[in-house]
Amino acid sequence: MNKKLLRIPNCVYRNSKKELLQIPNFTSKASKKVIHDSKARFPAVNDGKWGFIDKSGSFIIEPQFDEVETYLAFNDDLAAVCIGGKWGYINKNGQMVIKPQFTKAGSFFEGRAFVEVENSKVSKGYIDKTGRLINDKLYTYTDYFFSCGLAWVRDDYDSPYKCIDVSGKVVFTLPDTIYSAYNFKNNLAGVSLKPEGNMFNPKLYYFVDCNGRQATKKYYYANDFYDERAQVTTYRELATDWSGDITGISKEKFAIIDTSDHVVIPSGRFNTISEFSEGLAMASTGSRKMLIDKNGKVCATLPSEIATMREPFSEGLASMIWDNDLSDNHEGYIDRDGHVVIGPYLKDTGQFHNGLAHVVFASYDLEDIWGYIDPKGNIVWSNKPLPPALPAFHST
Repeated sequence: MNKKLLRIPNCVYRNSKKELLQIPNFTSKASKKVIHDSKARFPAVNDGKWGFIDKSGSFIIEPQFDEVETYLAFNDDLAAVCIGGKWGYINKNGQMVIKPQFTKAGSFFEGRAFVEVENSKVSKGYIDKTGRLINDKLYTYTDYFFSCGLAWVRDDYDSPYKCIDVSGKVVFTLPDTIYSAYNFKNNLAGVSLKPEGNMFNPKLYYFVDCNGRQATKKYYYANDFYDERAQVTTYRELATDWSGDITGISKEKFAIIDTSDHVVIPSGRFNTISEFSEGLAMASTGSRKMLIDKNGKVCATLPSEIATMREPFSEGLASMIWDNDLSDNHEGYIDRDGHVVIGPYLKDTGQFHNGLAHVVFASYDLEDIWGYIDPKGNIVWSNKPLPPALPAFHST
């Protein structure tokens, strides 16, 4: 195990397409100082067993679990762990507070956690911090987490979406014309209508509020709200073949709306805009890349070698993918001024949370070398020593 603080030097990287991960909007507001949990715990593995380290890279909960839920572990102060094929929950002292009994388990959000209790069709539900199944109710479909105090459930995959609160009470039910429903963010949730006939042409997407009322007009497509901004497709042209049959989409225009459905960044102003976080997003016009604020004002110009944003801003840093064909490692981090502060020398990058970011340094002998770095690029912990074949690392 590598517990010594190290810094990786700059080197050369390869360009590749990588899909952005949708998560809940847990990033802090730009105007607020980042406050870290002094007792933060981070998943780590040793000899095939999982435990948890502190911010210094030392094991604070010794490796003893077969698996752990790595996605925001210890959110709401509990972490899901697996022993002998059953999942339970521990506190930050490593004490088992909900005994292993579930076939699947997720992290706690807003005092509730997703669990699966048996391998059958109707097996999913939510528990509170005592391990009690809320409302003693199981479903065929559930969201992975609560957000804005609400979650979607379905009694059957063909039944309408129901919106429940943290007590399990049904707040409202969507009409059976709804095909998909997405997590609430900024008190709004995206929904899409069931397509009839040509699925490319109709405006199928809109947002509902926490009472189930339609809160926006309908769009051809809509992304989730992040930081009170959502990207929506406002115009679409369709491609056809020689016989006139529709084969796909040939042209689209998008705009950015606020939670009142007002256009704050009109279509045509930028070629691309990433999701907003901490008041900023990455945008492009032609070959120019930049950071913009929530009203479209350019705040910083980015290096031309940056291809796209990998993960949005969190704790003042955002991860980026560089445009380079000479190496697998081509990701790094920028600050709010657009300055490169880490990399690009990483194979994969995650958001900073409680002062550390999960990253993949490289792959060696078909295995990932991964670990955690701090905001200065110091390696706090890695799952195995870095091999000599990689660029040299040096101590800070």
